[in-house]
Amino acid sequence: MSAQPGSATGTTTPFATVNVSPFLWKTWNLVSDETSNDVISWNEHGRTFTVWKPDVLETEYLPKTFKHSNFASFVRQLNNYGFRKCHSDRYEFGVEGFEKAKPELLTTLKRHDAPRSSKAKAAGATKKGGAGTSKAGASGGAAGSLALQHHQDSIELGAYGGLVTEVEQLKRDRLLLLKEVMRLRETQHTQREEVARMSVRLKETENFQTQMRHFVQAVHDGENINAALRESGFAGFGAHAPLS
Repeated sequence: MSAQPGSATGTTTPFATVNVSPFLWKTWNLVSDETSNDVISWNEHGRTFTVWKPDVLETEYLPKTFKHSNFASFVRQLNNYGFRKCHSDRYEFGVEGFEKAKPELLTTLKRHDAPRSSKAKAAGATKKGGAGTSKAGASGGAAGSLALQHHQDSIELGAYGGLVTEVEQLKRDRLLLLKEVMRLRETQHTQREEVARMSVRLKETENFQTQMRHFVQAVHDGENINAALRESGFAGFGAHAPLS
């Protein structure tokens, strides 16, 4: 049991974390740490937070805080506790009970379970399928029900929490993929510009070498310097010679 909210807040108000999820507690401290405000920080009103640099968070902060470096996994975990993306153009998240300087509210946040209606439907279908069968059939139906229940539990433990949450996860993954595509396009554009600049410099160097050969040949053939310069294209050489 912790005796204080943590070093990120700088407060000494007694607060027990025994009923707070380790994920929530670590995330709250990470957001509250002012030394990482350029990467992740509370927004002005203190009820939502923004990940300003997902790449830096993924490579530098997640491994130290959660022992993994997967930003998509971090976002899925947020969704499991009811966090929602609040802005279409940036990674801003929020949920009631996750606020700046109020760690005691974290006890109100619970991990989301799969919708009960899905469990009820599954149970009803199992009972309906087992009606009118022999003992062996009933036993097999019970085994099937247990298997179905076990499967649902594994989905819940996998932090997806039902079909609605699965759709939200796919939307977030799509945003992450779009972000990566935009980054790769920007890198490709920069590389193309660099290749174009290098091509221009190479062409200028080749032209300079050709002119130099003509000049040397003209001088070798006995022409005077001025005539050789004109013939080789070096007239005005002092003003227009390419720089190395």
